[in-house]
Amino acid sequence: MRSLSAKEAWRLLQEEFHSDEKIRNIRLNTLRSQYDNMKMKENEDIKGYTSKFMEVVNQMKIHGENISDAKIVQKILGSLDRKFNTMTIIIVESKDVTKLSVIELKRSLLAHEHKFSKNEENTSS
Repeated sequence: MRSLSAKEAWRLLQEEFHSDEKIRNIRLNTLRSQYDNMKMKENEDIKGYTSKFMEVVNQMKIHGENISDAKIVQKILGSLDRKFNTMTIIIVESKDVTKLSVIELKRSLLAHEHKFSKNEENTSS
């Protein structure tokens, strides 16, 4: 086995790092595209959708993306199914969404969803 000079070792490390960096950037671009195209499906509930959404966000963060809660909150509110339009309006009108955490948003949406489903049960009975 031949020993490497410091210069050769450094060059190999740089090539390896550059390759890893390219792969990370490709993966991050794929995740950004997924994030940009996220839309809640008609049959999804808040818990399922926000879990799926946050999985993409967490993967983006792992790959070096710096994304604020305010941006995430805005994206979630803008990507909900139209059946949640009233909830979205209520949340936007009653809270400062720029200071709202993702956890607080999820709690509010779950509470509104629960109340909405109870109202639907009562009207269909």
